[in-house]
This record gives sequence, C-alpha cells and structure tokens, in this order.
Amino acid sequence: MARRRRAEKRELIPDPRYNNDMVAYMINCVMERGKKSVAAKIVYGAIEDIQGQLKDEDPVHVFTTAIENVSPRLEVKSRRGGGAS
Repeated sequence: MARRRRAEKRELIPDPRYNNDMVAYMINCVMERGKKSVAAKIVYGAIEDIQGQLKDEDPVHVFTTAIENVSPRLEVKSRRGGGAS
C-alpha cells in the first residue's frame, strides 16, 4: 500500500544532560533496535573519556569540533559518462 501523504519530519530534541543537538543526533545514530538508553550510555561514556583526557577543555566542544573535522566540506556528485558512472 502507498502512503496517503508524506510523513512529517520530527524536530530533534536536544539531549537532557548537555542540552546539545549534535549529542542527541549522535545518540540516535549509535542507537540500534530502539535501545536509546544503551546508546546514551555509550555516547556519554565517550564524552566522559574526553573529559578525563583533556581536563582543561569543554568535552562537548571537543566532540563537536571532531564531528566538524570528519564531515565533508563539499558535496561530490557522480557524473555519468557513457555507460559507467
């Protein structure tokens, strides 16, 4: 069966501990089979490890800069030339 209408996008709620959208997005990416509390423990544990290693810096700021460093700067689109893309 086809959908009657397009599903509306849900707004991302910031995580309760750090009140940050990027941390909430990372929790949702790590989550498997709807186990959000397990994913939150994994992400918060990683942020606490960052805090333990870098005592003078804000761990959420280090986390967001790391995400920005690994994200692509520009989009690459494949072009079709003959039969191959």
